[in-house]
Amino acid sequence: MPWGVLILWILSNTSISVEYTFNGDYAVPISIFKVPQYYNSGTPIPAAIIAKNKVMWIYPNITSSVSGTIQYKYLYRHVRNASKKHIPEARQRVYNYYGEVGFDDVDDESSKPVSIELVKQEDLKPVTYRIGTGSVAGIQYLNWDNEIINFETPIDAANFLEYIISLSKTTRTYGTITNIPSNNDLSGFRIIKYQN
Repeated sequence: MPWGVLILWILSNTSISVEYTFNGDYAVPISIFKVPQYYNSGTPIPAAIIAKNKVMWIYPNITSSVSGTIQYKYLYRHVRNASKKHIPEARQRVYNYYGEVGFDDVDDESSKPVSIELVKQEDLKPVTYRIGTGSVAGIQYLNWDNEIINFETPIDAANFLEYIISLSKTTRTYGTITNIPSNNDLSGFRIIKYQN
């Protein structure tokens, strides 16, 4: 129960927990790339033989936000001092205000059920990090074995980009990693946060 003091708006310390079960279809899984080791004694491991692990992320195919109806009852207790001549606890007037929100049997229009957005569509879709170049309209992402390379964290993506830059300065061969410019100019590549 929230506690307050005189002339202070109570923002509340009440929390609500919501649990829901998804019964729909799942989206196309995402491959997340993990590379356990990029260098051997300070030298980049050739791209043709570097080990990689892939993890499949499966997530619900949410096509719209999840909404719910909120209902609650409240009892607001307001204490008003009746006289300034006495100590605060003496001769106080107490007002209790009761109300309901979200119950159909209440005639007051302000007490009709309130629909709120519980979960946004993008909240249930994973964010990955990619390495790409180009403008927003035509971004070219790095591919590995004909798959766009997704990383779980920006640090993972940065480590891979550093490895690719190291390769461009040494062997200039990238195995099955594609969408690298033929002139090996990697200056335009950047890490891109991608909402799936």
